[in-house]
Amino acid sequence: MAGSLRDQLLKSGLVDEKKAKQIAKEKRDEHRQHKQETKHNGKQAAQQAASAAQQRAREQQAARSEKDREANRRKEEALRRKALRAEVRQLVDANRIERKDGDLSYRFKDGTRLEKIYVNAALQQRLARGELAIVRVVRRYDLVPLEVADRIRARDPEGTAAAVVTISADNDTPAADDPYAQYQIPDDLTW
Repeated sequence: MAGSLRDQLLKSGLVDEKKAKQIAKEKRDEHRQHKQETKHNGKQAAQQAASAAQQRAREQQAARSEKDREANRRKEEALRRKALRAEVRQLVDANRIERKDGDLSYRFKDGTRLEKIYVNAALQQRLARGELAIVRVVRRYDLVPLEVADRIRARDPEGTAAAVVTISADNDTPAADDPYAQYQIPDDLTW
């Protein structure tokens, strides 16, 4: 049995020449159409893949841009805080009241902690009257006039660069339900 199936069908008389050519043509057309569809589908798949890759690239670029903006914002905030600290430090250094020869300990509340500094009697009286303020800049306490403390508060309302502790004479009014309201604390009390 040599020869192709077409030749064998033609020899046996089951198919004539015209019908064999028509079947061959239909098969070629079908094959060509399938090949074009595959090629077209391949192009569509490639375009979709390229489109998806471009979308991912845009999303990654947007994420990088957002990350860069956030990093720049943090850097600018750090620079702003640094400049504010330098400005407050300069204000304190220029207006600091020397407390040499301080033999009296003056205790005060800084946030939730009790701290103490050594002052002389004149500075203790001025602190008690509320004429001076205590300013903490980088773990060091200094005395400054009340006007300077107000300027520091105006520049740094959150207290990130310096903590300002003021003692006002108005704080001596006791609460209505205070059981010790009848006992007044003298200004010169040292504890």
